[in-house]
Amino acid sequence: MKNIISAFALAWLALGSQAKTAASPSLTAAEPIDNHFIVQYHPDTSPTDRKAHEDLIHATAARHTSYRGIMKKFDIGGFQGYHIEIDPKSVSLLQKAKIIKQIQPDASISISRAVTLPPPLPLRPIVAPRQSTPSDIPSNIRRIPVSTWGQSRLSHRVPGVEGYVYDAGGSTAYVIDTGIRTTHAEFSNGSSSSRAIWGKNFIAGSPDTDENGHGTHCAGTVGGGTKGVAPLTELVAVKVFDAGGNGPWSGVLAALDWVVKHATANGRVGRAVVNMSLGGSKWQVVEDAVTAAVQAGVVVVVAAGNAGQPVNTTSPAACADAITVGAIDAGDARPYWSNWGVGLDFFAPGEGVESAWVGSDGDYASESGTSMAAPHVTGLVAYLMQQFGPHTPQQMRDRLNAFATRGAVTGAGEGSTNAIVYNGNEMFMS
Repeated sequence: MKNIISAFALAWLALGSQAKTAASPSLTAAEPIDNHFIVQYHPDTSPTDRKAHEDLIHATAARHTSYRGIMKKFDIGGFQGYHIEIDPKSVSLLQKAKIIKQIQPDASISISRAVTLPPPLPLRPIVAPRQSTPSDIPSNIRRIPVSTWGQSRLSHRVPGVEGYVYDAGGSTAYVIDTGIRTTHAEFSNGSSSSRAIWGKNFIAGSPDTDENGHGTHCAGTVGGGTKGVAPLTELVAVKVFDAGGNGPWSGVLAALDWVVKHATANGRVGRAVVNMSLGGSKWQVVEDAVTAAVQAGVVVVVAAGNAGQPVNTTSPAACADAITVGAIDAGDARPYWSNWGVGLDFFAPGEGVESAWVGSDGDYASESGTSMAAPHVTGLVAYLMQQFGPHTPQQMRDRLNAFATRGAVTGAGEGSTNAIVYNGNEMFMS
């Protein structure tokens, strides 16, 4: 091992002053960041070997190149690696180290952008049939007469029913996004405090607030006081996108790393869920990181994407361990833009979703996209964790599957699981 690392270091000395070249392979639907790469170790690499490898890279970068070397290390359960700035010609030499599983170029990605669509169909009061549902559902049920159509859909077996039926509850939801306007009225505790708190900001030089609106909108759907699926949930802002909704994959990996460590340190494993309404080209490194977060005990919910393509073409939606969510409209049809296919786990409301916005503490906006669908599921996960206690990710997946309304989605897409998430409370309606 020492000889392999030393050979890399010696070669880097010779290559460090050479001209910059384009990285390979590149991402087809994301913009590679020159000279920035994500390096992933093999899972069985010992801490001693990792340290020796990293120490040598640090020393070499400091003495012999104009690049910064290792900028951030990742340790997400079974996923270890680092973000490095390096001469691209040295990457092939780095790949020869037996402890390295893969190296991929860092790239700029974006939030799963909303799409412009007509408003949803009006709600109508109807009598909804009951379906078989698990028997351990709490009976202290509440009903909000006026609610968003998304809230209503999650608490009824059929579309178009007025009111949100739920049992108050929530746990902790991490929103990896553009940040959260934590002072918004949707997140008020009824005093001067807020259920939305600032977690971590991975955008250098940006303020600890949402400059875009996307993250605040998602957070409002997860746990807003009037617009949210889990109105008592603690919301943690993890900022990885700037005012334009753009940021690097390395920031997303750093955010996952931080979330798992934060949830573990604060006793939230089993009661924590992550919302990731974001995506880019198929990128195995981020899928491996999501898998590691799930294996560490954190439920990860991701947007399927808005390209009208199979979910296996984009990450992290293609990750089998994530809960991947497609969109439906108010008539239970999949919009043409919602991704679909094998690996899509559930559908949720994603068209004309009203939630908090960033113009003021009382600002609201209606948005459409799978970015809006995923937070419905994230909120439901947080809600169910509060109602039924800690869940492993697999236990939560099983519960969501047990509750789901089957076969209702029109045009679900070949290979998609035809299941709309449901909170289980309709059986207690009078």
